[in-house]
Amino acid sequence: MNARASFVQASIAQAWDRASRRERRFAIAGLVVVALGLAWTLIWRPLQADVERTRSERARLSTLLAVARASVDEAAGATQSGAKPSTADWRAAVTRAFAERGVQFGPGTPDLRDDRVRVVLPEVRFDTLVIALHALAHDDGLRPTEATLTARVEPGVLRAEITFAR
Repeated sequence: MNARASFVQASIAQAWDRASRRERRFAIAGLVVVALGLAWTLIWRPLQADVERTRSERARLSTLLAVARASVDEAAGATQSGAKPSTADWRAAVTRAFAERGVQFGPGTPDLRDDRVRVVLPEVRFDTLVIALHALAHDDGLRPTEATLTARVEPGVLRAEITFAR
């Protein structure tokens, strides 16, 4: 310990020894109040904020899970019903599905390779994307096998890189 810390510690000890019983009780009560305030500020409030954030995230994920389950059930029903996919050009089908909804492609897409069509959509509304995906699955039998969705600044708009296959 350095000399300054030793001096401060000795000063506090001397002040404590000189203090009356009543002054000591006030000092302890003050320390308890300060400790409770610090605990509330540094522990309780952040915990409450985390609990609320977790609740809202759970609700959001539950909704996404319900949508995913419904999509899987719908896809299983479409497969079992024996719906025949269109034999049209895959690239033309993807172009048509997105063009009908006013969605612009990124440069060099759609790209057909290895029985897969890859598209880059620099800016697409989420609801428009879902409708186009449904149309491609229902009308042409094309389903996304890989997708990277990145949120944009505007709410509900994202950048999508999607690979389709049958």
